[in-house]
Amino acid sequence: MHAIVGPVLWIGKVFLTNLFASQTFAPLLMRPTRADLEFLTDLAENGTLRPLIERRYPLAETADAFAHLVDGHAQGKTVILG
Repeated sequence: MHAIVGPVLWIGKVFLTNLFASQTFAPLLMRPTRADLEFLTDLAENGTLRPLIERRYPLAETADAFAHLVDGHAQGKTVILG
């Protein structure tokens, strides 16, 4: 059930944000193909594609990491180091 509710709420949030923002947001819904995934793999392996890691948290601070995400402050990926 949560797999459906989460995306529906997100799409609703995007729609409401579009009413008041100067930028236009659009949901990206796709089903990647094998060719897409192989292309992304090649980019990652040769260093062209690199994730934007905003913060790293040690495992002991997992609650802080989730609080950061839930508050909506994350501007990149949040990594928990184990």
